[in-house]
Amino acid sequence: MERELQRELPAGHALYGYTTRAVARGTDCDDVAFVVDGARLCIVHLTWRAETDPRWPHTLFVDTLPEDD
Repeated sequence: MERELQRELPAGHALYGYTTRAVARGTDCDDVAFVVDGARLCIVHLTWRAETDPRWPHTLFVDTLPEDD
């Protein structure tokens, strides 16, 4: 997942240049939780293609992971 995220990130993206580590993945979607530089937590919706628009892949910084229902 880390390799795929780095492949997708264009210059200007909020995660570009940061070290990330996947810590969880949604079972029914392309959302993956990453720890950024060992501290911040975010959820990224992977697009499975190299992006050129820095708005993608969509990234949401969170304090905790959502509970699984």
